[in-house]
Amino acid sequence: LALRINGRTLGSSALRQRTGLEPRNIEFWQQGRRCFSLGARLSGAPGVDRGMSITWEEITEWDGDAPVPRSGHSFNTVGGRHFLFGGCGRMKGKAQAFSDVYQLDLSDPERPAWAEFPAGGEKPPPRSKHTATVISASELLVFGGLHQRTRYNDVWVLDVEAKKWVKVEVEGAPPMPRAHHTAT
Repeated sequence: LALRINGRTLGSSALRQRTGLEPRNIEFWQQGRRCFSLGARLSGAPGVDRGMSITWEEITEWDGDAPVPRSGHSFNTVGGRHFLFGGCGRMKGKAQAFSDVYQLDLSDPERPAWAEFPAGGEKPPPRSKHTATVISASELLVFGGLHQRTRYNDVWVLDVEAKKWVKVEVEGAPPMPRAHHTAT
């Protein structure tokens, strides 16, 4: 398995490499003395009790405009920054899929802030139930997903430093279009 992005080839081992303290599973993560979760349950999560007392509190106030409630989205930590992409939900009473990107700023845990992330370039079509995988300290790879009855097998990279989407031209036969899949 190899993937060519922006002139460089990533083999399967490169796709799995991680740097820093980024979590592989984003159900919950720790920042300082706080642990955060985005729409996940902690019940039954392994390895949580490390002699610490954990108190959960729901964040009900934040600065900025939060994304509309949704499901089937991705939420990843890229270079220490937290990004939400896509998903499906309701806007003005109408069901729809999204291709928007939001950043959650937790630098001040007392005052979290949402902001729509201004990514330029050709944007991926709206989708939910896709995968999003961190492939470098500044890049997020999005594959597949679903919009209405259309499943995708396209590959996109969001460069969070350049604030730009790039559609990846894949060499060889791509896998069948899919949704509800996983990637690590």
